[in-house]
Order: sequence, then C-alpha cells, then structure tokens
Amino acid sequence: MMMPGESKRRNAIRRSIYGFAIALMLAGSFGRSGQAASMSELVGNWFSETTEDKNKVVDGKPYTIRRELLINRADGTKSNIQRYYSGARLVTEVITTFKWGVNDNLYWAECQTVLYKGAATPCSDRYEYELISVSAQQIQYKSRKTGVTYVSRRVRDNYRLP
Repeated sequence: MMMPGESKRRNAIRRSIYGFAIALMLAGSFGRSGQAASMSELVGNWFSETTEDKNKVVDGKPYTIRRELLINRADGTKSNIQRYYSGARLVTEVITTFKWGVNDNLYWAECQTVLYKGAATPCSDRYEYELISVSAQQIQYKSRKTGVTYVSRRVRDNYRLP
C-alpha cells in the first residue's frame, strides 16, 4: 500500500532518471569526455591556430599567431607542421616527426626529428597530454608538463597551412 504523495514522488524520480539518461545520450552524440580513447579516433589531420597575447619569440623574431597541422597516421607515425606568423607575415616553419599513441586518456608523442631551416636534427623528447574530449570533428587535450589546453579540429587529408 502506498502512502499519500508516494506516487508523485516516484513519478518525479522517474522523470529525473529519464531526464538524466537523455542528457547522457545527447552528450555522447557530441563527443566523448572522460572515457578511454583509441588511436583510430585520433588518426587524421588536425588543425589549430593560437593567437598569442604575450610577446612570443621564435628564431629571435616576434610572432603573434601559431598555426599547426597535426598529421596522425594509423602506423603510429606523426608529423607536426608549425608555422609562426607576425600578423600576416610568415616568420618561420618547423616540421617535427614523432612516434605517437593513445593509452586510455593519455595521448603521447615521442620526438624523432626536427626539420628547421632545411636541416634535420634528431630528437627524443616525449610529450604527454590528457585527452579532455574526443569527437569526429574535434579533439581537446591538455599538456601534462605545461598545463596548456589545446583544441584541434579535423581537416581534410589534403589540407595545407596557409
């Protein structure tokens, strides 16, 4: 036998549970957050642009914009093309090759070579990032070393930096 008002409370609880379930389903349709990611989800070309609010210098010259194209390949190799600009003027370009992977929410890259001013130099630095969210169109990740959060959007395979 139900007590007075118990039916209303049960209906309110059911509505809350259904609302929560719908919110979870909608969140899943916009990308995953807080779940383990796989390498296949990050394979592809990803673009980001950062406008600097401080005086940044590369190659002894100031820059205000950094554009980056990440090319994550299924074979575990990766290229990062970084172009630095002062306004609309290109200051310099750096191309770095990596081995990369994903373990749960850890997105990592181990440097192999840096191509700068036509010279290739071996490197061995390891970079680690916490994956914040992953969707078909965007990844968001945070550097474990610097705390900087990056957001990159997927671009077509033949995309080239301006």
